[in-house]
Amino acid sequence: MNDTEDVRRIRDNLQGEVDGQALYGALADAEPDANLAKVYRKLAAVEGAHAEFWRNQLAKHGVGGIAL
Repeated sequence: MNDTEDVRRIRDNLQGEVDGQALYGALADAEPDANLAKVYRKLAAVEGAHAEFWRNQLAKHGVGGIAL
């Protein structure tokens, strides 16, 4: 796998995590059950941590300015 393919794969992974974070955040906001909303918020936080991992991977490849 070359560097361009790696960066493409990392960006795709990052986008999936950002999308998941947004989805869980929206579910938490719309959920009337406070306990379930809390679970969704925790899942959103986990996805956010995963997104940060992929941002760091992009930085290792010299790709900056990624703000999704």
